[in-house]
Amino acid sequence: MLPRFAARGLPDSQRAGDSPALKPLMEKRRRARINESLNQLKTLILPLIGKDNSRYSKLEKADILEMTVQFLKELPAPCAPWASPSLTKKLHAS
Repeated sequence: MLPRFAARGLPDSQRAGDSPALKPLMEKRRRARINESLNQLKTLILPLIGKDNSRYSKLEKADILEMTVQFLKELPAPCAPWASPSLTKKLHAS
């Protein structure tokens, strides 16, 4: 029988809980996924807020997240149909 693979592509027998030696590898992959998502977010958000990608090649992760949060807060209600009234109130309250 073939081994069953977990969501991260490792067999059950090689999950981080089973082997302490794999924990650094799992952490490295997790950080790589976070960094890749932040890079994608940066390339998506900069044009939307009128910034030039070439001038902002080195942004801190917190800056990318703050710009994204600010952009989403400023979206008018019709542009965000996914937002329920209670969620919108929570976002504007913060």
